[in-house]
Amino acid sequence: MDDKVSLEALFHLPEGEGPFPGVVVCHPHPSYGGDIDNNVVAAIVRGVVEAGAAAIRFNFRGVSGSSGVHDNGNGEREDVLATLGVLRKDERIDERRVGLAGYSFGASMAIAAAPSSPTVLALALVAPPEASLATPEAKGYSCPKLLVVGDQDHVLPADRIQALTKEIPGPVEVQLLPGADHFLLGYEATVAERVRSFFAKALAG
Repeated sequence: MDDKVSLEALFHLPEGEGPFPGVVVCHPHPSYGGDIDNNVVAAIVRGVVEAGAAAIRFNFRGVSGSSGVHDNGNGEREDVLATLGVLRKDERIDERRVGLAGYSFGASMAIAAAPSSPTVLALALVAPPEASLATPEAKGYSCPKLLVVGDQDHVLPADRIQALTKEIPGPVEVQLLPGADHFLLGYEATVAERVRSFFAKALAG
C-alpha cells in the first residue's frame, strides 16, 4: 500500500473478553456514494459482532476521511490487505481467526484480496457483481464462502448463480433473498442474520 495513503476506519468489538475473531468489511463503490455508513455495510457489521467477532469497516482511498484517490480497484485491493494487517496486529484479535466481507464493489475487492492473505478463513459476499465471481482469484480461493443475493438483483442475476458457483472451489453457501434487489433496502436484518450465522461457524475456535 502507498505509504502516503491513510484510511479512515471504525472498529467494533463484541461483548466479552478477547481475543476475538476479526472481520474486515468493505463498502460499495465510491462513485455511487458508497462508504462505511452504507446501510448494508452496517448490517454486515451487526451480523459480525453478533457472531462474537470484531469488525473493522474502513473507507477506501479517496472516500470521506481517507486520503488518496480512487484507483479503479487496484489500490483498493491494497487497502483491503492493509486493513487486514492492522486487524491482525491488534492485541484484541485472534490472528488465526480472520474473515473478510463486502457488499457490491466491496465484495469484489474482498474476493480480489483474499487469496493474497492466507490467514483469511472465510469470505462473506453480499450482492457481489457477476464478473467478480468469474475471476482467477474467485476460482482459486477454496475457503468457505457465503453469497447473499436478492433474487431481483440486476448485478448478479439469480439464474447465473448456480453456474458461477460451480466454478468456485470449496464450500459455497448461497442465500437467495426473495423480492430483494441489489440495494437490499428493507432486508438489512436478514443480511445481518445470514452473516451472523455464517461467521459464527466459520470463525469458531
